[in-house]
Amino acid sequence: ISTYIGFSPFTAMKHGPTAMIMSMRQVGIKPYLEATRDLYARSPSLTQANSEFAMKWSEELQRRERHWQDTLFGAHSEIEGAKGLRQNIIQAGSWLVAQSDMLSAKPTWLAAYRSAQEEGQTHGASIDHADAQVRMAHGSTAITNQPALVRGGGPVHNWLTSVYGFFGTAMQRRIELAQDINDSYKFVKQGEITKAANMAPSILADTFTYVIWPTIVEEMVTGYGTEDHRGLGEHIISGTFLGLASSVLY
Repeated sequence: ISTYIGFSPFTAMKHGPTAMIMSMRQVGIKPYLEATRDLYARSPSLTQANSEFAMKWSEELQRRERHWQDTLFGAHSEIEGAKGLRQNIIQAGSWLVAQSDMLSAKPTWLAAYRSAQEEGQTHGASIDHADAQVRMAHGSTAITNQPALVRGGGPVHNWLTSVYGFFGTAMQRRIELAQDINDSYKFVKQGEITKAANMAPSILADTFTYVIWPTIVEEMVTGYGTEDHRGLGEHIISGTFLGLASSVLY
């Protein structure tokens, strides 16, 4: 894993824009942009910067800062004092992609927290809601938030699925999109055109967010640094079969 993402700007260039659009889709474009604008502003009611407030109360954001340890190294080794040069290199190498993730994770959390507060929820319930929205948009590194298929299976299986968090989230959203398309198709067959039409905006938005945009980013970044002579058709075929398949286990 560290070989793929360590010190690689391409990983951050792929992850950052993809996670940002998925975050906007999760909490709404306007709330996300407003939260981004206010992220480092000092809130009069919170008496601290919104970014600091989010990191103080969100276990999900705190956990994302430790992802390199939980996935690549193991907290128990750190406690035992076994951290050495190799682990320090792994930590440093994962810093860039972690920052690209946090760029959109914090505004997502803040926007969701504000939304819950506006609905009259308590501070604790607002935190839970905001953490859940971050998990829905970005996936989660916590073992308790992983599906059973990822949690079990032995060390080889765990290694092969260790980056399932974000990829798995994309796959889940695509499965839900396929179900929505199927439901819309059934409405059309039953002659309930209005119900099918009402689903169309959400289906189109999800298709762009979870299928088209990640494929565009993947294809664009993959060509950087190389003489990519593929035509438009080859890019579409490559993105369809390789890009969409990347979120499937194994």
